[in-house]
Amino acid sequence: MPRKVLSFVLNDFSHDIRVLKEAKSLQSSGYEVIVLALGDPNVSLPRQVNGLPVERLNLKLKNILPAKLFFQVLKYGEIIVKSLPHCLNADIVHCHDFEPLPIAILAKGLRFGRLKIVYDAHELEVERVPK
Repeated sequence: MPRKVLSFVLNDFSHDIRVLKEAKSLQSSGYEVIVLALGDPNVSLPRQVNGLPVERLNLKLKNILPAKLFFQVLKYGEIIVKSLPHCLNADIVHCHDFEPLPIAILAKGLRFGRLKIVYDAHELEVERVPK
């Protein structure tokens, strides 16, 4: 039975070639790979990209709440609720951004450590934070 890898990004996965290449490489090595990406209920995004299944997180709060800190916390809570079942169903969670990492850590705790986490920051996170 192949190990399940959840490749987790917080973008719509439409232009993320590095994630695609890594996922295809894992798939060709015998892993069962699913990409978990953001969706948009107003836009039709593919459920499969180059033979890779893509699960979409269609967030209801994303476009209706303002960008204030309190509302950002609520939006992140929606991401946790919708992505956690996917993380719990995987053997390995591959986080490509910092934002999904705490969710993967929570899933690992809920699985009593029987979940592997790979954190692969594609750029230095400190470069993304304004000074």
